[in-house]
Amino acid sequence: MVENNHNNNVQLNNGIMDAIQANGHELLSTAQLSTEQVSYLKGSKEQHQKKKKSHGNRKEQHKRRKLLRRQQQQQQESHV
Repeated sequence: MVENNHNNNVQLNNGIMDAIQANGHELLSTAQLSTEQVSYLKGSKEQHQKKKKSHGNRKEQHKRRKLLRRQQQQQQESHV
């Protein structure tokens, strides 16, 4: 009974293999699949690298913060 099931599976697999080969498709081994997946992932990582952010002129930022602090201090003094 087990041999009969095994023979049926082999025939089924051979039929599938024949159909795939007839359509011009190629079967890949698991090793081939894993190397293709790795190369695909490497390519996608290179595309997704983010551009370094520009934070503008540091001197300008310092001046703006300094001005804001002065304005806030003046407002607090005027309320007192």
